[in-house]
Amino acid sequence: MKRVIGFLGLFAFLVLVRGVLAADISTADCDRAWMTSPAYTTCQTPRVDTNGAEIPRAVATGTGLCYVTIGCRQANNQTVGTDIQFDPKNKNNLHNCNGKLKSGGC
Repeated sequence: MKRVIGFLGLFAFLVLVRGVLAADISTADCDRAWMTSPAYTTCQTPRVDTNGAEIPRAVATGTGLCYVTIGCRQANNQTVGTDIQFDPKNKNNLHNCNGKLKSGGC
C-alpha cells in the first residue's frame, strides 16, 4: 500500500512539473514559431486591431501549445479563415492545405 501511495505521489508531482514546464511557452515564442513555419508565407493576419493595438500572430494557450487564427490563400487565390493549435516544436509540420491549416501532410 505504501508503494502505491508513493507511486501516486510521484506521478502527481511529475504531472505538475510537466504542466509548469509546458506553460513556460510565451506568446512571443508562439509568434516566432508561426513566422518560421512553412504555412506562414501563404497565410496572413492583420497586425493591428480596430483600436490600433498590435495583435500577435500566434498566442500561447498556457498548455504548452500555440493557437493561431488566420486567413490562408486557396488555390483560386481566395482567402479563407482557418485556425489551429500547434506545438511550437513541430512548427515545420504546419501547412496551408488549400486554405485550411493542417499539421502534417495535406
